[in-house]
Amino acid sequence: MIVTIEENQSKFARLILIEIWLYDALYHLQGLRFDDIMYIIEVYLRGRGEPSQGKTYRIIGVIIKKGIQLPTVEQAKVAVNENGRG
Repeated sequence: MIVTIEENQSKFARLILIEIWLYDALYHLQGLRFDDIMYIIEVYLRGRGEPSQGKTYRIIGVIIKKGIQLPTVEQAKVAVNENGRG
């Protein structure tokens, strides 16, 4: 039972580190307005609020037009592992 609790705590901590890495990577994106970055973080990363179809389409259009590379969960996992936190 103790091992299971420790494994669950470790998995939870890892998920928190992944979320923090994604938040930081999104926060420092170049080419998107700050309010668009915060919208992505709040609605899609943190799950707060309802997505706005119009705003989402507009942001996707800017991302495509400018060729902005968004961070991925896979990149976050690699970064967390490389930093010895995983």
